[in-house]
Amino acid sequence: LERTYFQNTKEMDEYESLIDVGRIPIKKVIHVDDDDIIRRTVIMALICQFRLEYAEIDKRFGISFQHEFAMQIQALESMQNDGLLTLTGKGIEVSEIGRLLIRNICMVFDRHLKPVEDRGFSKVL
Repeated sequence: LERTYFQNTKEMDEYESLIDVGRIPIKKVIHVDDDDIIRRTVIMALICQFRLEYAEIDKRFGISFQHEFAMQIQALESMQNDGLLTLTGKGIEVSEIGRLLIRNICMVFDRHLKPVEDRGFSKVL
């Protein structure tokens, strides 16, 4: 299942009805490509360990993280200026205050998100 995400229905009544008739309550199936897997690994490292070493990604996926994600690294510079993280030549380190906004930091790497102007502020916090 490494290349597939399943999303259950969000409505409890629908969920229970499907279970009652012996069906799996899947609402959406998403197939992921190589880029999605790299991004998932990056996001998981940041959200779970609050740090990312470029060399680990380079070695695991045979890429140059700093080249492939140059735009995202540049986008993180304003977060660094705000004290949320530190960018080095070796990786990304999330600060204590940045941990409170880790979802915002990770969003920089999610290519499937709607543009910022289409997202509600409360959905992030």
